[in-house]
Amino acid sequence: MAAAWPDHRAAPLRGRTCLEYGRLWLYGLACGLWLIGVGRIAAADPSIAGDGAASSIQGDWLVANRDAVIHIYRVGDEFEGRIVWQSHGRIENGHVRDGKVVTARSTSGATRSSQPTNELRLLWGLRYDASDRRWAGGYIYDADNGNTYHCRIRLINPDQLKLRGYIGFSLFGGTTLWSRVAMTTAMHGGLPYVVMHFAGG
Repeated sequence: MAAAWPDHRAAPLRGRTCLEYGRLWLYGLACGLWLIGVGRIAAADPSIAGDGAASSIQGDWLVANRDAVIHIYRVGDEFEGRIVWQSHGRIENGHVRDGKVVTARSTSGATRSSQPTNELRLLWGLRYDASDRRWAGGYIYDADNGNTYHCRIRLINPDQLKLRGYIGFSLFGGTTLWSRVAMTTAMHGGLPYVVMHFAGG
């Protein structure tokens, strides 16, 4: 009889252990479902998805032909960009513009045509789409030809972005790359910025 005693006591123990494991499994399942729900809500709402991701586009960006720097900043839930520096050494219509105030062209009146480009709002209306990790729904103004295009932006890495401008559908447009810079004081006729380089890739 003594030999049977441990087996008699073990059955209830195993039953309680299985019940505890069952409760832990259900608790883990509930937590997992809750996290999935939060993730879906965050994807739909950029403010929940992490303000840091949305704001990572902010800063100073050197355009592809390296003749202007655009400062991108946040206004409410949208992002805008203004020219903060532009090279005046380019030739326009056979005349060197160096030393002159560069003004924007316009095909829709004199509102922009008389505005100095270093005060010009170039980007506006961009909103961060957390589910696609890009800024879309915005517009970009081309100071060279006076046209306005739809645009969207995606970060390739923290120091490089890809901007696509288009008319109507994104299929009909062009893509350009901008590099992040740190603005500084120009020394001995040098450039007033330092190009940042992503160290992670």
